[in-house]
Amino acid sequence: EVEDKDELMQFISSITIKDCKRGDRCMVDLEEIIRKYTYFPITNGRTSMKVLFPAVLNMSKTIQDKYSLPIYGATNGISSINFKNWCVVEKGDNGEVKDPYKRLPGVYDNVPSEDIELFEKAERMRDITDIREGGMASVAYALMQFTEMGDVERKAIRNSLLKYCELDTLAMVLVYEYLKEQIERTGNGL
Repeated sequence: EVEDKDELMQFISSITIKDCKRGDRCMVDLEEIIRKYTYFPITNGRTSMKVLFPAVLNMSKTIQDKYSLPIYGATNGISSINFKNWCVVEKGDNGEVKDPYKRLPGVYDNVPSEDIELFEKAERMRDITDIREGGMASVAYALMQFTEMGDVERKAIRNSLLKYCELDTLAMVLVYEYLKEQIERTGNGL
């Protein structure tokens, strides 16, 4: 039993469509908006968040300026549960913004040094070195659900999943921020 079950069910109903009944705060699929109303040559017509997010970071000087500072997860910056003083935008030697998904720490990076030896003994962990895309996130989550594993493994995978999921959410926010910036700059809707 979940204590606030009714409240949670009411919230879910408010943001979803069920049986042709639309919630009063119904979510909108950002990918659908991008696909229907925009085209970014830098993405070659692809609209997945994994392609769109790095593209937006490279296209927006405003977002680059704001998020190249270590404000994400900073005390007086943007709150984060899983990151601390993180620069979302980091440029490579070529001046391009590095893909934040590729900069996520590996699963090993989420293991305290005193637990590395235990972690390395876990045979299945050789297959999950990082969680940087949805397929591996699904595999890692399923592994946590249906496999016996020690606390060290479980905690390392959990921490990697939390960072990946939070970055996915941040990606959607920054894509929205970019779209809003473009609308304000041009004075046109999508």
